[in-house]
Amino acid sequence: MGDIVGLNKDRHLLIIILIKYLDKTYFRDRDRVVAWMDVPNPHFGNVSPRELILNGKANKVWQFIENAEYDRGII
Repeated sequence: MGDIVGLNKDRHLLIIILIKYLDKTYFRDRDRVVAWMDVPNPHFGNVSPRELILNGKANKVWQFIENAEYDRGII
């Protein structure tokens, strides 16, 4: 049980880090970031980024962000 609690804490921490990162680098608007995290996204099979992360699929979200930043010339 302790491992599951720790895993959930890690996933919630990752969501917080991602929100802060996107607020500073991409959206520059915390409310828009939070909304983006909660809205089902067609790029993710109509699942929200938050739900993907909580289900252990944060790599899909990070890859999407990395591709978007590459396309915009950020990285």
